[in-house]
Amino acid sequence: MTSEGSIPTSIALSQNYPNPFNGQTVVGFQVSESGPVSLCVYDVVGRPVAVPVDERKEPGTDAVTFDAARLPSGVYLARLKRGDAVRVRTVVLLR
Repeated sequence: MTSEGSIPTSIALSQNYPNPFNGQTVVGFQVSESGPVSLCVYDVVGRPVAVPVDERKEPGTDAVTFDAARLPSGVYLARLKRGDAVRVRTVVLLR
């Protein structure tokens, strides 16, 4: 992440907090350019299970609360995409 008020120089996906989590977790990210941003969560087989963010974002840092109340315990992949840039993190849901 960047210091408050500064513009990021690249995209970044922070590790969710808490991790592992039970029900909800916060996923932070940053983008360096305006444009469409998607944050998708996939199961380990590669099937999309949630899309917490799919909208145009301005440069800066942001965070979203991911609600996994409908999902079973397991390991998931959070994938941030902006243009050609992609970042992936592992998130663990424990019930």
